[in-house]
Amino acid sequence: MRNNIIAAGILTVLLIYPGSAGWNRLTGGGFDVSVFLREAVANPAKGSVGAVAYGWYVDFFKQVALPNVHIFNSVIPLTAG
Repeated sequence: MRNNIIAAGILTVLLIYPGSAGWNRLTGGGFDVSVFLREAVANPAKGSVGAVAYGWYVDFFKQVALPNVHIFNSVIPLTAG
C-alpha cells in the first residue's frame, strides 16, 4: 500500500472527507449547543429515588458551559466526526 499511489489517494480522501463535516458545521453557523445545555439544566437526569443523579454535571452546565457557549459552539463541531 505504501507504494501504490491510487490506494494512497483513496485513503487520503477517506480520511479527510469526514473532517469536512465538522468544518461545514463550524463555518455554516448551523450548530448551537445552547438548546441542549438549557434543556439538560431544566430537566436533569434523575436516579431511581427521584433525586438528581449527576448534580455536578448540571452545575458544570450552569456555571461553565452556558456562560461560555460560544466556545463550545466552536470546539464541538471540530471534534465531532
